[in-house]
Amino acid sequence: MLNVLLIFFSVIASSPRENEVPSLGSSMDSIRNQSVLYVFAGSDWCVNCMLLEKKVLSDSVFLSALDSGRIRMEILDFPQRKKLSPEIISYNQSMSEKLGFSGDFPTIVIYSVQNNKYSTLWYKNEDPYEFSRMLFNELNKLNE
Repeated sequence: MLNVLLIFFSVIASSPRENEVPSLGSSMDSIRNQSVLYVFAGSDWCVNCMLLEKKVLSDSVFLSALDSGRIRMEILDFPQRKKLSPEIISYNQSMSEKLGFSGDFPTIVIYSVQNNKYSTLWYKNEDPYEFSRMLFNELNKLNE
């Protein structure tokens, strides 16, 4: 998994066009046709982030929907009290720049590997079913 992240990070190091991430290349065949859900969170201070985690991201129905939709979830955490390794801090910061993260927590970005595009979503206290529906609707738009 670490190798996949390192390859992904090195391939997207160039500046993306608006709402488009540079191609991941043929070395990523194992995750081709898969999408990635990036969640920008402040795990130890952001109340809405904690609510999203508790209410949606850890819900078994939501996790099953991600699995059946071939969507990999990645949490990009920006805690205030918890210490992260310098590598994780650097990676999270780099991804925030690549994906246009504005600093609003939580921010959810769905990335379509198929069309090499991404879109930003906002959590507004939806339940797992509503959030899944919103996520898949946005992914379908990206894949059109």
